[in-house]
Amino acid sequence: MYMAHTDEITTEIGHHGEDWGGWYGLVVMITFVAATALVVMYLARRPADRSSPNGSPESAGDILKRRLASGEISKKQYTELRKAINE
Repeated sequence: MYMAHTDEITTEIGHHGEDWGGWYGLVVMITFVAATALVVMYLARRPADRSSPNGSPESAGDILKRRLASGEISKKQYTELRKAINE
């Protein structure tokens, strides 16, 4: 008779353990996935840090020089943009 009582307790504990996997578990999982997605989206949309090696922000002239050096803009475009910046 003592063993039967132990089996009943085990069954009750097992039953309560299954409740955590029901609706509550689904809500927690959906919340976790949504929070993770929001963090990833925030990090992806955050503007890139455009500071120079010494820690100060790049000036417009520095950005133009870097773009010319990397081939993003032509020398003609560089000259036109430089004039526009200095006006």
